[in-house]
Amino acid sequence: MQTRQAVLKPKGRKAPYLGPVVRVAGVRLSPGDQEAGLKALINGAGLKDTDGHGLLEQGTDPATMWLGAWSPDLKLEFEFSRAVPLAAMEVWNFNAEWETANAIRKADVAVSADGSTWQTVLAGAELAEAEGTADYDMPVLLKLGGVVARKVRLENIVSWGGSGKVGLSAVVFHQSPAGPRRANGR
Repeated sequence: MQTRQAVLKPKGRKAPYLGPVVRVAGVRLSPGDQEAGLKALINGAGLKDTDGHGLLEQGTDPATMWLGAWSPDLKLEFEFSRAVPLAAMEVWNFNAEWETANAIRKADVAVSADGSTWQTVLAGAELAEAEGTADYDMPVLLKLGGVVARKVRLENIVSWGGSGKVGLSAVVFHQSPAGPRRANGR
């Protein structure tokens, strides 16, 4: 028998202001043979404020998510139309009902201001497993501290389960309202 962990959420929660949303121009996968569904990560397909409390919920329909085969060299890369200072990255993990173990458990976050030179800004970032319910409104918040990036890449990806698959539901980037800083902290 499968069981699901209950998630208690306090009343009156509000979405934090993280800065303006940054439009993602493209998303790609390396190796690039499993790109079906990648657009769902950046087009908001599964995100809705269904209960009107101001928090976006990710649904459970797998058609609104990306799921692919896991490999040790898997990289998921997001590209912006120009380099921008990033405050944060919100990540809704893979939320298909009874399949949340196909989500990302851990990954490194690397950025590139010029599109070719990479710097790891978060090593071993941990992503909570999704709820597997239509009320999944608690994305993982990865703070990026104003680092300037034209591209952001998830690498060294580890999944929650051992199925050989890995996926995400949605990713939203926020621009830093403060001045930019370089990946090396200057």
